[in-house]
Amino acid sequence: MKRHSSVVLLSGTIFILGIPSALSFGEFASFKIFGLNWFDMMDYLSANILLPLGGLFVAIFVGWYISKQEIMGELFHGVRDTRFNKGTSKVWYFLVRFVAPILILLVFLSAIGVL
Repeated sequence: MKRHSSVVLLSGTIFILGIPSALSFGEFASFKIFGLNWFDMMDYLSANILLPLGGLFVAIFVGWYISKQEIMGELFHGVRDTRFNKGTSKVWYFLVRFVAPILILLVFLSAIGVL
């Protein structure tokens, strides 16, 4: 798809989805989905589902699919003290690979009411 077409399509979709959000405190205040008006539903969806899932996918991608050398090159670009690089890189890499996905998953499960 060409860039212009995709921009027009996505802009139109966002505009159309934004109309009920703008009107959810006035004309569409009585329209409820799962007991929430459109604005509150979009807020819940973005804050409690999409943001944690996005963070989880980024942590998995960075920790498991990008090479360690690439990550460390970007993380410590411009840092001169190599002693700092070695110790910090091991801790950071461990946290991104193992701790962050588990904690983000716990936040996600808590946000959707499972925990």
